Amino acid sequence: SSRRACNPFFPDAIDYTVFTHIIASFSYGAVARDGTITVASEDQQLLRDVAALKSEDPSLKVFLAVGGWGLGADPANMVAIATSSAARTKLGTSGASICQTYGIDGIDIEWAPGISATQWKNIVQAAGNGLKASNFNLSMSTPHSFWSSSGINTVAADLSKAVDFMSLISHDISGTNLEYANSLAKMSTAVMSIHKLGFPRNQTMMGVPFYGRSRKLSDTTCDDDGCGIVSGLGSTSKCISATGIGQGTFP
Repeated sequence: SSRRACNPFFPDAIDYTVFTHIIASFSYGAVARDGTITVASEDQQLLRDVAALKSEDPSLKVFLAVGGWGLGADPANMVAIATSSAARTKLGTSGASICQTYGIDGIDIEWAPGISATQWKNIVQAAGNGLKASNFNLSMSTPHSFWSSSGINTVAADLSKAVDFMSLISHDISGTNLEYANSLAKMSTAVMSIHKLGFPRNQTMMGVPFYGRSRKLSDTTCDDDGCGIVSGLGSTSKCISATGIGQGTFP
């Protein structure tokens, strides 16, 4: 967000007084197929700047997000880690090294398509072991669809023991005509299922998206609330991408 043309946002603008945790996400950290975590050269100082907020509030926890898919992340790397014991171990030890280098508290790992519930448990447990051996923390991020995976009922309790907390991803940036970020019914069902599976409420966070969409107006002279929209993208600008997504949560 610091490099975007529209309203760039820098770490020193974060109001650290209202947060217990900050997760540096979307391109700060990358993970290779062998489990090695790296921080791009252009993001290294930014990550240090986020970590520097801890000097103002020592209770603040800063995590680095890795894994996932979309926005430049390659899901194939996480899928490869899922099938390699050595890579899973490396993920934890590499994460601990990153925490030490940048003065942060932990790593957040995002699930990727193609990884089964059991494979995900193996990844999370190995990463957690490596991080906790050096007194660092682990969290995970998963979409609601993960919690209906085959075998999820056998691993939910193990996942809760391996992580500090889980962020339930609620955004959906696919398509141009979606009125809401995601289905409220789907998210409600997912939350209830998660708790029934044995993943505790006090470890569950809702990932709430903040972004806008450009809409094509049915009448260009009517641009207030309640005006009609038609299929297709609206205007683009330095603040609205070619896919119609406005700046906000996403870089």
